[in-house]
Amino acid sequence: MSETHVKDVWLHRRAEMALDAFSPEERKGVEWALALLGDPTARDFVAANARRVPVDEPLYAFRATPDVRLFFDQAPDGTVRILDILREDKLQALRAGSPRRFRKGTSPLRLRPRVGRGKGLKAGSS
Repeated sequence: MSETHVKDVWLHRRAEMALDAFSPEERKGVEWALALLGDPTARDFVAANARRVPVDEPLYAFRATPDVRLFFDQAPDGTVRILDILREDKLQALRAGSPRRFRKGTSPLRLRPRVGRGKGLKAGSS
């Protein structure tokens, strides 16, 4: 994994690439957020404003600007690792394309036999 060290905050290569594509205003917001994440005296502020991402591993989102979010976790040694930086439009596109979560044991598809064909299943509602 390629990373760059910024105080006690590490940027994954994917986050570095995203940062290179941002406007100067967005970069200022990201730099502000990185400074907060690396400042031990600001950890309470970060903890109050970071949101847990609903995935199996501990992953958090922190808003750097109204349109930019940092996604990070924390290494066992306490280092904050910035895994990705996304604009809101990219995040919405990812949400739209991701499968919805369903309760255990339920399926988003109801399978039924195809009408007029001997074998096979067709996805659809019954």
